[in-house]
Amino acid sequence: MTAESLYEAAILGVSLLRREGWAEQIAPGTQLEFQVRQPATTHCVTVAQLRRWCDGVAISPDETLKKRKLRATLA
Repeated sequence: MTAESLYEAAILGVSLLRREGWAEQIAPGTQLEFQVRQPATTHCVTVAQLRRWCDGVAISPDETLKKRKLRATLA
C-alpha cells in the first residue's frame, strides 16, 4: 500500500484492519506503529492525532478533498 503522507498511510492501514476483520473499534489513544520501507523508518501515531490531522487546515482544494475522504475512511 502506498500513500503520500504518514497520516494518509496510517488511516489507510486502520481502514484495512477494519475491513479485514482484525479490528472493529480502535480507541483514540491507541498508538499505531507504521513502517516505511524506503528508507526503512518506523513512525508511531495515535488515532486521535489522525483525527486532528484530518480536521486541520488544508493548504489547497485538493488537500481539502483528500482529508475529507480520509476522514470518512477513518470514521
